[in-house]
Amino acid sequence: MPLRVIFRRLLCESIVVFSLLSCKDERICVVKPHSPVDTDPVKTTCYADLGAIISLTKVNDGFVASFHRDTLLFGWLDKEMRLRQRFCRRGNGPGEMVAPVYCGQYSVCDGNAVISVLDRPKSTLYSYQITEEEVKMCPESVTFSRDQEGLRKVFHVNGGWLILSDDTTQGVYISSEDGQEIKPVEIPDRKPSYLIPGVYQTSSTIRPDSSIVALAYYLLPRIDLIGADGTCRKVIYFDKRRRALQLKNDQEDYFIDICCNNDRIYALAARDDASCTLVSLDWMGNVVSNQLIKRAYSICLDGNNLLALSDDGTGLMVSCYRI
Repeated sequence: MPLRVIFRRLLCESIVVFSLLSCKDERICVVKPHSPVDTDPVKTTCYADLGAIISLTKVNDGFVASFHRDTLLFGWLDKEMRLRQRFCRRGNGPGEMVAPVYCGQYSVCDGNAVISVLDRPKSTLYSYQITEEEVKMCPESVTFSRDQEGLRKVFHVNGGWLILSDDTTQGVYISSEDGQEIKPVEIPDRKPSYLIPGVYQTSSTIRPDSSIVALAYYLLPRIDLIGADGTCRKVIYFDKRRRALQLKNDQEDYFIDICCNNDRIYALAARDDASCTLVSLDWMGNVVSNQLIKRAYSICLDGNNLLALSDDGTGLMVSCYRI
């Protein structure tokens, strides 16, 4: 073979290789946390009288609790975890909701917290004001376009909304203030997956300054960081890059819950029947710590403490860890 032909082939192959390397998405990274450090809680308290609480979120000086399959779906607890009021009645009547979810975001007006609750079947977001005396529904609401199936959560960002849905093709959208002008958010490694329902379902949390949202996947070892401007900042894989098409129907669970403050993201990952791992990251996606804690099904932050919820059969157990 003439030398000029060999040279041309080598040149073409070099160009192809260079093109492939240059197409690497810099937003995607793989981290490998060190072995988890066994960590004991500062204290564990039983709150059997509160009933079946599935999640807690710190709001001002108290907590919003979500109750499992109850007539009144939410509760307002004071800082001592005492129930002050139940609210949000299940139903189809005036002021009632079918399947609501608290989005984990609130604002403060005249010293009172205003929280957002999404009634998923109606694609409508309602607000509640929490005062010293009562919790009451506000008259304002936002109804989102029905083009997106299975709305999961919405967050108020940059004068609009970041929308999370359960659809298998896209899942994350950015919308206008009125909820009607909706555009998809481009996220790497999120190809449509119809083989495993719910493969892109996530637990989500918004940074308190509303600048960025973190999504932790239930069936993938992955956390996405989405900016308030509707751009994907980073895709973080743990241990190895694992796409949806590589999953099997007997896929193990990964992340159970996620919460955050302005400095850190805390992600609760399944391990075994007795324990979980608690991974802490900064908002650049760097792993800060990896802890082994008692089995829990939900987490929330309370100042310098992380509260982990579990149930030992006698009722709600809340374990307090220092962070």
